[in-house]
Amino acid sequence: SEFLTSFSEICIMVVFFALGLEENVAHVKAGIRKAWGSAWLGALVPYVTGCGCMHLFWPGTDPKVALMGGLAMTATGMSFTMASLSSEGFASSCRAKGVTTSAALDDIASLALAAVCVPIATGDAMPTP
Repeated sequence: SEFLTSFSEICIMVVFFALGLEENVAHVKAGIRKAWGSAWLGALVPYVTGCGCMHLFWPGTDPKVALMGGLAMTATGMSFTMASLSSEGFASSCRAKGVTTSAALDDIASLALAAVCVPIATGDAMPTP
């Protein structure tokens, strides 16, 4: 229903906002160079895997549907990762800071993929060879 959809979107925004309040921007800036490689891999590997699984398990799938299936696989569990690290008392460790930086950059890479894939899947744009 529309109520559940709206309610779930608001809850997700609240969780990310709360986690953002706990994060120090200086720590994120310090780890950006190290985290870009794993962030791009964290976005591209699930995307390619999702597209491949769509074609493997549903042969003859429209390539536009496979694009969206791959895009759905790029969603990360950054909020759950941070909640888990915080509950165990590891949120301020050096490795936890690297994980959160990588997860944040992974989300940025996923949004970049969405910016490319959604117009292609909806037919508003076509890739050029």
